[in-house]
Amino acid sequence: MSKIKLTGSNSGYVEIDSAADAGNLTLQLPTSGSALLSNAGNVFTGITTFTGVNITDDITFNGASYNVVWDKSDNQLEFGANAKLSFGASSDMQLYHDGNHSYIADAGTGNLRLRSGTLEIQNLAGSKTSAIFSSGGGQTLNFNNNTKFVTTNTGTIVTGIGTFTGRVGVGTNTTAERNSLPAPKAGHLIMNATTNLLEYYNGTSWTPIDTPPTVTGVNNSNITETQIAAGFDLVITGTNFKSGATATFVGNDGTEHTSPTTTVNTTTQITARVHGSVSNSNEPYDVKITNSSGLSAVLEDAFNINAKPVWTTASGIITTIGGNATGIHTTIAATDSEGDTITYSGTVGGGLSLNSSTGAISGDPTDVTANTTLSFTATATSSGQATSRNFSVVVTPEPYIGNLEVWFDPRNFSSLANNSTASSNSYSNTNATWTLTTDGTAGYVSGTNNQAIECTSGSRVQFHTKGQDVTAFDNINNFTFEFWVYVGSTNIGGWGFLGGKSDFWNVNDAGIYIHSNGQRFGFHTANTYGVETSSLPSVGWHHVVAVRNLSDANCRKLYIDNSVAVQDNGGDNDSNHTLNNDNALTIGGDCVGQNTNNFNVPGYPLPSTWKFGHTRFYTAALSATQINQNWLVEKSIYGL
Repeated sequence: MSKIKLTGSNSGYVEIDSAADAGNLTLQLPTSGSALLSNAGNVFTGITTFTGVNITDDITFNGASYNVVWDKSDNQLEFGANAKLSFGASSDMQLYHDGNHSYIADAGTGNLRLRSGTLEIQNLAGSKTSAIFSSGGGQTLNFNNNTKFVTTNTGTIVTGIGTFTGRVGVGTNTTAERNSLPAPKAGHLIMNATTNLLEYYNGTSWTPIDTPPTVTGVNNSNITETQIAAGFDLVITGTNFKSGATATFVGNDGTEHTSPTTTVNTTTQITARVHGSVSNSNEPYDVKITNSSGLSAVLEDAFNINAKPVWTTASGIITTIGGNATGIHTTIAATDSEGDTITYSGTVGGGLSLNSSTGAISGDPTDVTANTTLSFTATATSSGQATSRNFSVVVTPEPYIGNLEVWFDPRNFSSLANNSTASSNSYSNTNATWTLTTDGTAGYVSGTNNQAIECTSGSRVQFHTKGQDVTAFDNINNFTFEFWVYVGSTNIGGWGFLGGKSDFWNVNDAGIYIHSNGQRFGFHTANTYGVETSSLPSVGWHHVVAVRNLSDANCRKLYIDNSVAVQDNGGDNDSNHTLNNDNALTIGGDCVGQNTNNFNVPGYPLPSTWKFGHTRFYTAALSATQINQNWLVEKSIYGL
């Protein structure tokens, strides 16, 4: 081909000329003028041969996917991730880093050999050594720079605990062969084929390694002296009993009494005659079983010699409890002169039980309507010896407390001044606080043991759960309001309100009122007249109970003195009659507005001659039986 000349403003030029051999071109560099190649960005492709080249800057060797760089500033040849340093005709060994891990990959037919006088494997900082391989000494493996395993010329040394999942074998010898072993050393282990026991040499003699026996029980923990005198065989249970085992009975003074006859029935049972020298004076006795290997086990305080417990609780009535009492009511007790454990047995009945370990009598007694005596026989037993005694518990009647949400108990007031407060009776599910209001003075009604309050001066006395909405009464259809009330007159001359959860009246209210004619009770469950009596009861104390029960054919009932005075089915399945409001609970008046509870004085007060006793609010409909229980329990308080 023809010459190609590249010229510029300088006197030098570049000439590409055809060569003698076809297809090759010769690049002839100028001898003067500007430099042909700059110090950056020069690219050579194809087959290029350099001889005696001195390169003074970075060089990049570009691969198809990964590169290698000679980095002048770092003074190192840098292989990119996955760029490999390969050795052998078939890349038999490669060194590379994949971006996460570094590899020495040897795929050759021979071995990978690391040669060093002493080879150490360390962490990157060189501060901890994992392994040391010495050509002329032990090989060492470390954990966290601490030596755990070293090879020696006689074996290995393990520091710490070695866990082996396979077998560890020792030599097997008969007793005769064992005795002929030359110069055994302490710690030498063998399996004795004569005794079938593993043995170790303690430095002076061979000691068997055996599973020790265990003693878990005996068939009699209280043996009488009469039985011992006649020859008593004690049956001992446990594990790993061996032929030739012996039984020993150890008194509390440490004296050992060896059984004159010991029979190994099985590996779990031994029958041993109790030695005649075993007596009551050194009880309790331990039972010790010793196998022929010398290994033994002890069951401490295995048995005593006869003794009966003595009652310290006198017979007869031991306590009187109310029908609603729970928990531990009383405890019966006995003692044992030898300090043996005492157990108690007996059936108290009436919902009460006797704790076999402590003698405590506890439980929820069955409800009663009159004082009821529960008589029973209790037995105290220690070491097989027993003694019995008769006792009684008296249960007194108390009100029914199932589903009892709030109980107004006059006894809980510490003061009867205006705006005094008292908590509900402790049997209440909700501990509401009652506020007493009066425009005069109030006092306890004489003869009621502080279980009724009256107005002693002024025109009224009333009670309400000021500032409280008892939410347990939200959205319920079945409930009971129960009052003990002294009717001060049979005509109050107008409206009045005995109590409930109502602002007298609105939908979803309920309570007991006195009609506008002042002469009859009514039980309302919505914003209209309720079921009403024809007249008020006579002057005096009365038990007035309002029950709503959708399961009853007559869902509203008003009881007076334990009898249904009036009933109807008004409001059955009518949502307006569902009890659901934010009103306070009241006694002797009503709430002053719809869904109100934070007020000072209830409305529609009853006259000052009216008096108020126990009042209970239930979140369930009480049955006639339960109402009868409450009537019988408390009527005597109010002279009925």
